[in-house]
Amino acid sequence: MVRENNTASRYYVNGNLVGEVGHPDTSKSLNRACWKPSIIEFSSPTDTVNILIHVSNYEFRNGGLGRPIKIGSIGTIQSIFDRTTRRDIMFLGIYLALALYHLAISILRRHDRTAMLLTTVYLSWILRTLFSTNFVIFEFIEYIPWSFQIRMEYLSLYLVIYTTSLYFMRQFDAYLFRFAQKILTTITIFFMLVLLIPDTHLISHLTTFYIYWLIPLSIVLFSAVARAALAGEKEGQIIFLGALVLAIAVLNDTLFTLGVISSGFIAPYMIVLFLVGQAFLVARQYANAFSSLAVREVELKQEIGLRITAEQDLLKHQLKLEETVSLRTSELHTVNEQLVVEIDHKQRKELELEKLNQTKDRFFSIIAHDLRGPIGTQMQYLELINQEFSEFSLEDLRETFFNLEKTSKKVYALLENLLTWSRL
Repeated sequence: MVRENNTASRYYVNGNLVGEVGHPDTSKSLNRACWKPSIIEFSSPTDTVNILIHVSNYEFRNGGLGRPIKIGSIGTIQSIFDRTTRRDIMFLGIYLALALYHLAISILRRHDRTAMLLTTVYLSWILRTLFSTNFVIFEFIEYIPWSFQIRMEYLSLYLVIYTTSLYFMRQFDAYLFRFAQKILTTITIFFMLVLLIPDTHLISHLTTFYIYWLIPLSIVLFSAVARAALAGEKEGQIIFLGALVLAIAVLNDTLFTLGVISSGFIAPYMIVLFLVGQAFLVARQYANAFSSLAVREVELKQEIGLRITAEQDLLKHQLKLEETVSLRTSELHTVNEQLVVEIDHKQRKELELEKLNQTKDRFFSIIAHDLRGPIGTQMQYLELINQEFSEFSLEDLRETFFNLEKTSKKVYALLENLLTWSRL
């Protein structure tokens, strides 16, 4: 089984041509590169075979085989091939399910950027699984031009690194330096623009600089997660442990590739578990948020019930108060009307009293005038008698006393009339 063939190769066994991947040629125009994993069948009458490989490379930074070829019975090789294909298709299904799940959440919660960001993360891993290592895309499409293969392989790499890194930067923004996200975005855009270069050989060389860029990026992200874990953040501690397990898996695969150990590849499975773990953490955050909302909803319902009761009591008191105010207003209106009547009656009495006083004054004035005349006459007669008594004759005295009697009778009659009037 041939994988990571850079970039076209032809295979001879014991001097016989048994197959080729792509179409190698000494002419660049006739050469056709291909990264499609292939199974080449051959048979040998002996246990020893002589394998000759012709390789041509005009499109990539280095030629030859990226991985050792596997040799065995057709059943064993086909089983390995099918197993890796089924594994990658299973990974595609998991990534697709997670992407759809978070896409649905992002549609329901439009303000939630985390769900949309995770959707792009899983979509990037779908693209990466289709266009890297085993190139599962060839299970669905028979032929893909080489220039499209290599660009999609690098594009999927850039998108996976960018979206995954951006997710962690958003999660642990407090533990990163100020311009980390801007630097990540700028470098990613630059290398995406590099893919527009027509020469794939140059693209493959420039991409090595992106691999070097992953070293400081990994250090920055790992240090941010470690600081969050040391600060006691639960998510930071879980992700830190997940990153350690993933690092151990990558080390295992590296040692397995070098032939130091014979454990097998486990990094792809650890990556899937790691991404599923992120989905679980986000789901747990949503569950906690919904739980908090449910508790808050119960509290709000209780508060609303208390407010409704209070408003009903307040309404009752308000109605009672309005009734009391209406009653008091009616009473005040009645009292006011009575006061108006009493004031009017008093004013009329005052007018009547004033008229009576005026009548009394006139009456007293008349009486005083009527009494003044007779009494004044009597005083004059008495003064005259007192002063000239010796000069008066008896006849004069008789006449004078007669006049005094007459005047006294008038005064007496007037007083009788006054007593009679007072009894009326």
